[in-house]
Amino acid sequence: MLESVVQMIWDNALNFPSSDDQENKIAP
Repeated sequence: MLESVVQMIWDNALNFPSSDDQENKIAP
C-alpha cells in the first residue's frame, strides 16, 4: 500500500515539467 503511494508521488514529481513546475509550485 505504502509503496503504491510513494510510487505515485515519485512518478508525479518526475512527471511534471520544470518550466510549468516553477510557475505552479516552487521546488528546491
